[in-house]
Amino acid sequence: LRSSASTKKHPKPPIMGEIRETYEGSGDWNILLGGTPHPKWTKLADPTTRSNSGLNFRPINPILGQKAAIERRKGLSKPHKANSNLASFQKNIFNHLHIHGLETVTYLPNPRDPTTSVVSVVPNHAQFTADIERSLALCRDTKSKFDKYDLQCDNDA
Repeated sequence: LRSSASTKKHPKPPIMGEIRETYEGSGDWNILLGGTPHPKWTKLADPTTRSNSGLNFRPINPILGQKAAIERRKGLSKPHKANSNLASFQKNIFNHLHIHGLETVTYLPNPRDPTTSVVSVVPNHAQFTADIERSLALCRDTKSKFDKYDLQCDNDA
């Protein structure tokens, strides 16, 4: 039984991902997200950096995606405590985001070389604290390039 959101037509792909058919000829399309973005936010710099977990797929049909969205938003099973190791916490957060295809929105142009590379603010937040105004401008500029899938990932993260 095909859902009303199924279509034989290939949907428009996201900027930071791709569209894959569940199986050839099914007309059921899923979005594959995650990976390191190109500094100009025009494509993924290297799609092989995305997780192979399977949790980074999103069905086009929003009803089918609700259960996965709830799971993505749960966060870590063990919350961070004030006296816990910050590096471990950052690693755990980034790993959760990566597995769920949410890490792309954590990347900003590298403050040291914004035209050729990006860095994730999760493990590299200290690089963005020296010039807060510039960092906020990088955030605003990057977010202005988000498509609807990036905005949803930002919300879920």
